[in-house]
Amino acid sequence: MIVPVNKLPEVAPVSGTAILSYAHPITGDLEFNAKIENSYTGVRYSLAFPIPYNANGAYIPLAAYDLTNIRAGVKFRDVWTASVFVNNLFNKHAQLESLYPENEGDTALNYIITNQPLTAGIDLSYRF
Repeated sequence: MIVPVNKLPEVAPVSGTAILSYAHPITGDLEFNAKIENSYTGVRYSLAFPIPYNANGAYIPLAAYDLTNIRAGVKFRDVWTASVFVNNLFNKHAQLESLYPENEGDTALNYIITNQPLTAGIDLSYRF
């Protein structure tokens, strides 16, 4: 049975995001911009139910993590932008959530959902 311990499942008591943003004109119409952001999520607990639809269960601690994203590009007035970006810069595998199969009665079959790995790309946008 889950004992109330003043902990909300899936809610980290400590979390935060820091963003550094920079913009500088290149010419009268072009502007360079860059941004780095880091998001931290502390330890939190997920619920595991060994028997589906039963009140018996347990808290599973999920590790704290922080993810870093960077972006840099140019902007032409408010007409178009071109940027390069890298999400999850350090390729961290964060534990986002613990899920259990509802048709199995064993917590050993729980699986952990993780975030997207390092992803890089180009973002082009045009405003009509």
